[in-house]
Amino acid sequence: MIFPRPSSPSTLEGLMLRRTLAQAAVAAAFALVLFPRAASAQSAITGLVKDSSGGVLPGVVVEATSPALIEKVRTVATDAQGRYAIVDLRPGLYKVTFTIPGFSTFVQDGIELPSNFTATVNAELRVGAVEESVTVSGESPVVDVQNAQRTTVLTRQLLDAVPVPRMYQAEGALAVGTKVSDQNVGGARAAVNPRLTAHMSVTKDTTIDVDGMKMNTLVGGGDSHPDHNDAMSQEITVQTAALGAEVSAGGPHLNLVPREGGNALSGATYVGYTGHSFQSDNLSQDLINRGLRTPDSVDKIFDVNASLGGPIKRDKLWFFGSHRSVGNDNIVANSFYPDGSPGIYDQRVRNYTLRLTWQVSPRNKITAYDDYQTKYVGHLFTSGADVVLAAARRPPVLKYTDAIKWTSTVSNKLVVDVGWGTSVNAYREGYQPGVLRTPFTPEWYTNASRVDIVRRSSGPTTSATCSCRRSRTSPARMR
Repeated sequence: MIFPRPSSPSTLEGLMLRRTLAQAAVAAAFALVLFPRAASAQSAITGLVKDSSGGVLPGVVVEATSPALIEKVRTVATDAQGRYAIVDLRPGLYKVTFTIPGFSTFVQDGIELPSNFTATVNAELRVGAVEESVTVSGESPVVDVQNAQRTTVLTRQLLDAVPVPRMYQAEGALAVGTKVSDQNVGGARAAVNPRLTAHMSVTKDTTIDVDGMKMNTLVGGGDSHPDHNDAMSQEITVQTAALGAEVSAGGPHLNLVPREGGNALSGATYVGYTGHSFQSDNLSQDLINRGLRTPDSVDKIFDVNASLGGPIKRDKLWFFGSHRSVGNDNIVANSFYPDGSPGIYDQRVRNYTLRLTWQVSPRNKITAYDDYQTKYVGHLFTSGADVVLAAARRPPVLKYTDAIKWTSTVSNKLVVDVGWGTSVNAYREGYQPGVLRTPFTPEWYTNASRVDIVRRSSGPTTSATCSCRRSRTSPARMR
């Protein structure tokens, strides 16, 4: 018979600590209920309903319909002050209908609702039959009078029209006051992961969300960002000031609003390619005389991105899937292979993305997504390095982001938004094949790295032995 061993005080303290941390984590998850709009970064429509004399109208049924809603319609009623609020809305084109017995139906059509925006739509109802309707079509509200937060919305239409690299960091730089850490002209760093900063912030203070859930990793204190699939974003919102309480850092806050599919099957494909012949260089004779043989340049860039979305069950279950393969080969200045060809800094990134949206009931929705990423760097080095021996190598890196979220619209004043998300970045760097030697052996000393501080280059040593020598001194004789 086996008897359990009594727990030591330290073990009991560890159990109590773990239990306390678990309770704190659960409490923090449910604390999202107190900040539903901030946590989900969704939009809303609000306003005031009056009659023709200016009196407020309580009890008016307000319906918001849009193809962006999987349930098609969201319904609320005005309160005693004639006010209403329809919260937790997806970005898209909306129609709002106001009905109450004894008054004509009022319809506001063509309301374009962006992400993280509260549109004010007021209505004035006139006495008449419900069958009579007044339809108003005009420009959508462009000023959010409900929030003091400054948000720049980058729509899919804008992102597809503006010639910027197809990565959220470069796209986020379209917002005023932001900049990227690395120049990415023409997508020359298409597979590199630059950083976005604002107002002299540090790179690790940038917060990246997907549907309102933080996806920064813990690598470098949050400085490592995932390589998200560009096709999965319907819109991107950028905030640089007056950030909400859910953002702990002080840098820019990006939220990628994902596509969800729809009741109609649709897809999109993007194919891009750039070769070495599409560019020129500024290699002058003066630079050649100073020792520059080849400048930085692009050998090739390619990007293939396909997506498809639609219904699994109409008005109930939608899907969206996408695959992306992107890469770039960059020629590094003054770096060569033994045959004299220029050194190539090569990278490849692949994305496999799937998102499901399930409307469980008119007030409850569950969403889940997986963005599986692999990243490969064949030669990682800087100018002047020996490409064969000194360049590092990153085998295919395992990177992915997952999230599942439950949203419940309890009333027009309370939205429960609870979710779980993870962001994984497991990478390592190593030698090129055949370079690794057993440490401290003669062969290891022969191939030890040497750094020329004058030329700022690196490579193997030229001597076959260690530069340190041991000498023997004979003792002096006494005469």
